[in-house]
Amino acid sequence: MRAAWQFHCASDAEIEVFIEKDRIDPKLFELIAAIEKLPLFEGKILSHIKDNAMKAMHGYTHGGIHQVSRRMNGDNIEAYFEDAELLEVIRLTMVLALLAFAQIASLAGREDLVEAAEALMVEEPLPAADQ
Repeated sequence: MRAAWQFHCASDAEIEVFIEKDRIDPKLFELIAAIEKLPLFEGKILSHIKDNAMKAMHGYTHGGIHQVSRRMNGDNIEAYFEDAELLEVIRLTMVLALLAFAQIASLAGREDLVEAAEALMVEEPLPAADQ
């Protein structure tokens, strides 16, 4: 998201701050709002991801309740993830990877690959957790 924002939305002054101080000042929600004005990101997919997955992803990453609760299985402390939880993380990772790929393809002028990535984002490539 930061790279897409820098390439498409950042001012020269904001790019200079990044180069000189290794810092991007706008908050994530501000980056998303700017990016979603671009045709490739219309439809609020980034806002949807942020609103529905970021809290859980922070919990997994930074030792929050999501991570701690997945280490308790009855009387044991061990990794314990339901299939549905694993599939949710895999699907989110896939969508983020396809969004990044679509950006690279767009920069390369390969609209055919952008369209292919967009098509994959709406397909259901993985089985449901109960299968």
